[in-house]
Amino acid sequence: MFRWIFAGLTLVISGIPISAADNPIVPDGAKLEKLWSEGEFTEGPACGPGFCIYFSDIGNRIMRFSPDTKKTKVFREPSGRANGLDFDPQGRLVAAEGANTGGNRRITLTEKAGTVRTLADRWDGKRFNSPNDLTIDTLGRVYFTDPRYVGQEPQR
Repeated sequence: MFRWIFAGLTLVISGIPISAADNPIVPDGAKLEKLWSEGEFTEGPACGPGFCIYFSDIGNRIMRFSPDTKKTKVFREPSGRANGLDFDPQGRLVAAEGANTGGNRRITLTEKAGTVRTLADRWDGKRFNSPNDLTIDTLGRVYFTDPRYVGQEPQR
């Protein structure tokens, strides 16, 4: 059975509803803990191999927090103005790289060895606007948003 609970909204795949009161998002006794606060603008957290947390510092790098060492270090720099992050079924990082001031306007895959390759950068012959958020389903299909924020590039 799969359950997702988002701020009072309950989605249940089994047909058995579960209330937030029965299964709270934040359990009793949980504590907030600041892990890192040195970034320009952070987004896109994703849980990766070894339960490490990867997130984008839109200042043009991807960071990695290790629960073992309690340290946050640069994983990839430059990041192409990466925002949304997720891991595919093989444990490789997929990133939505935006457009603002030096962004690559593409979806990339970072191999476990660190090699970065483009999965997609255009649709119907036109460059993406500014890939932003993404998610990957259990079959490895990547879904992403491509909004228009700022810049002088032609909008598709």
